Amino acid sequence: MDVGVVRAAEYMDRFGSLLKMGNAKVHTAKRAAQRLDKCLDARHTPESIAAAIIYITAQRSGTETSVRDVSMVTMSFV
Repeated sequence: MDVGVVRAAEYMDRFGSLLKMGNAKVHTAKRAAQRLDKCLDARHTPESIAAAIIYITAQRSGTETSVRDVSMVTMSFV
């Protein structure tokens, strides 16, 4: 059986949709996750990495997304 590796970028569409982020913001978050993928420590879960990137992207774009909002969305997948 071949087990695939889940990457943080794979969560961006789902998390962004649940947080009602626009396509451009989700795309920006996905690109950031893909760039970071090569240098991230394997001990971090892709869900937590995705949550951090989603939150930072939302804050930088001026979206009123709180840490609690991100936590509620991302913790439902753990």
